[in-house]
Amino acid sequence: MPDSRFKLHPTNLADHFHFELPPDGFQPTRATDGELRRYGLPHRPDPRRFPKATRFWLRSMRRIKTFIVPTLEKQPELIHGSGVTLHDVSDTSRIWSGLSITNNAPYISVWGTWTVPSISVPHGVGRARSSMWVGLDDTSRSLFQAGTEQDCSRLGGAIYYAWFEWFPQPSIAVKNFPVSPGQAVAVFVGNVEELPGGNQGLITFLNYSTGLATAPILVPIPTTDFNGNAIEPPLPGVPSTRADWILERTSNAVNGKAVPDNLADYGEASMIEGDAIGTSVVSNKTEANAFFVGENDQGTLHQMLADDGETVISEASEVPGLKFFYTGP
Repeated sequence: MPDSRFKLHPTNLADHFHFELPPDGFQPTRATDGELRRYGLPHRPDPRRFPKATRFWLRSMRRIKTFIVPTLEKQPELIHGSGVTLHDVSDTSRIWSGLSITNNAPYISVWGTWTVPSISVPHGVGRARSSMWVGLDDTSRSLFQAGTEQDCSRLGGAIYYAWFEWFPQPSIAVKNFPVSPGQAVAVFVGNVEELPGGNQGLITFLNYSTGLATAPILVPIPTTDFNGNAIEPPLPGVPSTRADWILERTSNAVNGKAVPDNLADYGEASMIEGDAIGTSVVSNKTEANAFFVGENDQGTLHQMLADDGETVISEASEVPGLKFFYTGP
């Protein structure tokens, strides 16, 4: 049961809740820590310890003009992050391109901002998909992630939308949070520890270009996989071993398996900035630490390979931030 201290409200999907909408005229940058907690918003970093994280937080919070109650829709046919082993620490992948970090795990949250890329169908295929996301994962094959989807077909054109997923559950779309090519978005993935049962997932979407933000969404811990089979719930809840900033070729559920689709031609896409807050024990004290994309992350940089395992179809580089280049199948 949700904790009444947070005044959680049910969404249109069972077991998914959203935090209370702030009142009209609410300005997160002027809110107290108690108000930020009440509305489920990311906490204000300590400006002395984390000056860059503080500037990032201020830039994001200043852009919000309107909060909305999210309308959610399950997408049982779409799956993210499951075409290969989630925890392959090599620098190549058949579905991923991006950055993964493990320093100062466990992580309690990850942020990312990017510009939604404009996409097209590659020559010779009828349909293609792509997604950009941030996430937290662990060694039990649990992956908690959120981002934007960019899909297209020769007959239907291109579609763009926000989504989240707690793998091995399938994707869930946020139907009333519009995103378009060229718009800058920010996505927050984290946990809430004060609720019964320990860590539970929290997702927030912001559209810098429109000023629209979702009321933070409380996501239940998965108890079944995308085929509806019962699984052992991940412990201790929200995964925390690794933080990710990823561009992916989305997978389809086909005969009970996740099959990566064709990768949409996105040209060049950029993960503008992002950070992950982790904890480490120093002199018997737990301290929070912020890591920024492309800056002292000491992570694994992934490139994406075609099905033959040789042809590079997507690669990432830190120059700075994180840039992705589509180089063709």
